[in-house]
Amino acid sequence: MNKSLKYQKITSITAVLFLALFCVFVIFYEQYTRKKARFQIQKHGQIISDALWNSNPQGASEYLSLACKSQSYRQIIVTDTRGTVFQSAMGDALDWWAHILKSLHLIHDVGLISAVTHDGKPIGFIEAIWECDTIYLEGFVLLALVMTYVIFLLTLRLLLAKKVLEDRVLARTSELSTLNASLQLEAEEHLRARQALFKSEERYRLIAENVADVIWVFDMDFVFTYVSPSVYQQRGYTVEEMMAKSLEELISPGGLETLMTLYGEKLRLIQAGDPDGWEPVMVEIEQYCKDGSVVWTSNNARMLKGPNNQPEGILGVTRDITRQKRAEKEKLKAQRHAGEQEKQALVGQIAGKMAHDFNNILGVIMGNTELSLLDCKDGDIKETLELIYGQTLRGKNLTKNLVAFAKDQEPKQDFFSLAEKIDLVLSLLKKDLEGIEQVKEDAPDMPDLLADPGMIEHALVNFIQNSIHALGMAKHPRIIIRTYCSDGNICFEIEDNGCGIPKEHLDNIYEPAFTLKGSQDVTGSYKPHIKGTGYGMANIKKYVEQHKGRIIVDSKFGSGAKFIIRLPVIEKELTREEKIEILKSKPQVEKQILHVEDERAISDVHYRVLTQAPCNHKVDRAYNGQEAMALFDKNEYDFVSLDYILPGEFNGMDVYHHIRKTNTSVPILFVSGNIEFLESIKELKQKDPLIDHLSKPCQNKEYVNRINGLLGKGRSGH
Repeated sequence: MNKSLKYQKITSITAVLFLALFCVFVIFYEQYTRKKARFQIQKHGQIISDALWNSNPQGASEYLSLACKSQSYRQIIVTDTRGTVFQSAMGDALDWWAHILKSLHLIHDVGLISAVTHDGKPIGFIEAIWECDTIYLEGFVLLALVMTYVIFLLTLRLLLAKKVLEDRVLARTSELSTLNASLQLEAEEHLRARQALFKSEERYRLIAENVADVIWVFDMDFVFTYVSPSVYQQRGYTVEEMMAKSLEELISPGGLETLMTLYGEKLRLIQAGDPDGWEPVMVEIEQYCKDGSVVWTSNNARMLKGPNNQPEGILGVTRDITRQKRAEKEKLKAQRHAGEQEKQALVGQIAGKMAHDFNNILGVIMGNTELSLLDCKDGDIKETLELIYGQTLRGKNLTKNLVAFAKDQEPKQDFFSLAEKIDLVLSLLKKDLEGIEQVKEDAPDMPDLLADPGMIEHALVNFIQNSIHALGMAKHPRIIIRTYCSDGNICFEIEDNGCGIPKEHLDNIYEPAFTLKGSQDVTGSYKPHIKGTGYGMANIKKYVEQHKGRIIVDSKFGSGAKFIIRLPVIEKELTREEKIEILKSKPQVEKQILHVEDERAISDVHYRVLTQAPCNHKVDRAYNGQEAMALFDKNEYDFVSLDYILPGEFNGMDVYHHIRKTNTSVPILFVSGNIEFLESIKELKQKDPLIDHLSKPCQNKEYVNRINGLLGKGRSGH
């Protein structure tokens, strides 16, 4: 704005200066021209005087004509002193342009007069009408000044424009410099921010990729918008596969219902303006993996707040808690088992105290009933006596099964032929098996079974008695008993074509006091007099598990049942393959070992395994706690193999404490299947790193490897 005013001021002053200059020029030029015209007329008068004095009127006339043309005279007259004209001349006629200028008074006539003298004496006068055409020069000057002014204005404008442009360029350059500095600063800040963001994103990406938990985001339609790569480790899905799945494909129906209920409750709270609607929630649900397995997950989720405080999605973190759930389940199972054991122990105590007297009572009743049957001739009374006798047998079996179930008895291990044991049981039940087809299929070259003979016999009796009872209503009753080896197990099957077991009860048959006989026979599958104790199958399951075995049942109601029992093969010495495998692991050899075991069969096997190649240890054997403590006090040992249940005053734990009083560095391996011991050893192992345990029965290779592991730990200084 200031520059524009300055420019206007300069142009105005310049215009005034040029106008003043022009006016001065016109004034001086007019004066100069008139003065010159008067001088010229005087000169003309002198020339005319000389011409006339020399009597040359013709020359004077020609001179006047030339003067008119050269001096722009319209008319020139020469008179004497009396005013008589004696010479005159006329100028050229005016052209059209001169007429226009004359009419506009731009050209005007000026009268000039001068005396004609000769020798200083006036002889007449010379008069001229002069056309003053100074307008032409003045117009040219004016035009020149105007052009000069225009050029000046243009130059000034250009200079001003240049100055303005330079100023603008400088200002813009300054602005751009400032802007560039600012942009550079912003760029640097942006770069730093991006680097920080990148580092942050990289950090969170690494966290998301390496953390075991799965981070996910849903939109309000429950469609994934983000899933962390850790989903592959947790669920087996790639990110792309996971994002393409619907909730119904990923979550169990019960878990989905729980989620929908929580989601609806959160929306209701948000719509009601309750801030609790935005608080995170924790829910445990079952979810499916890609391989079809099910995992328990803990899900921490919260609503994402969008514009206008409206929910725009759900952010969550999913953690796999399957192990925790299994541990809790195992803990509950263990607690139930402990409670059951406690109950059984109480029952065992009561049953043990009552069994002797109750069996004596039953013995008296049974004996007198048998004697009465021999002498009785009355049919009705004989039938009653037979009923009494049958009930005493049932009472005897019930007492036997109840005591066996309640008693926490560690198996007494021994080698025996399973086929011979089956023959013995069939012989004992020969009377009950009358009328039933018996098929016995024994595989050749069966190894001896290391187990408690009494427990296996009791299990066989219960199995066969159950089959006999199930065949009561069959038209062609048949029992098939098979023995064979499979995958390192001794197997025996007992199959019948009796009534079978309803599908809904297959999971209940091992429960204590559960029976489908007697008053529980709602299907009429058994004869009326058949009664069940409810402890037979529970005892069988207990025996098989104590021997690290497995029971498989295959039954269809009305079409018979088949039970398969699989018990591990325990060789009497290491096999060739086991020896090679042990040698590859660089075993500990030629150590002095104290072996404490009251079971002669197990003691003999372990002795052969330890003293023969590849171990070649020196072994002292003790069969009770007192012998073990005496041998340890007398000799130096590198290792102790110790049973928990021992005959006599001292058990395995007594021997352990006796050893640790004087020696805290010798490794000790407990070998026991006792439930009480298995519970106590867990806490003890946390305090003593040089102990371990194996449950009976154990494989020879496993026994040797565990000894090598403990010997290695002891040698390395724990």
